[in-house]
Amino acid sequence: MAPATETYHVITREMLQMMKDDSLFVNTARGSVVDEQVLADELSTGRIRAVLDVFEEEPLPAGSRLRGLDNVILIPHMAGPTGDRHEHITLFLIEDMKRLINGEPLVHEIGQDHAARMTNDALKLKG
Repeated sequence: MAPATETYHVITREMLQMMKDDSLFVNTARGSVVDEQVLADELSTGRIRAVLDVFEEEPLPAGSRLRGLDNVILIPHMAGPTGDRHEHITLFLIEDMKRLINGEPLVHEIGQDHAARMTNDALKLKG
């Protein structure tokens, strides 16, 4: 599916550079609202952090620079199938982000094994 023209790469390098040090960039909207290469460039400075559950190409390619950055949390897109679940999922995400920052165990973690299965299943469907 082609990205929506009016929102394609609307988050620019300049906007990311205006973020305060130690800011958290969260994208749960559309992967294409930010150029992932520009985002990876800014994240590689270590100045900001990010949580992403949408990507320009889904599933996120294995070779993506975003996968190798310690200041990025990549979450398989799981925002819930209905509008009434979005608030709950968002609150769960915020709860776990606070736990992660405070070094506490996550409650709603999608483990690496489960995420790998989700990615592999998505690649099989796409393939």
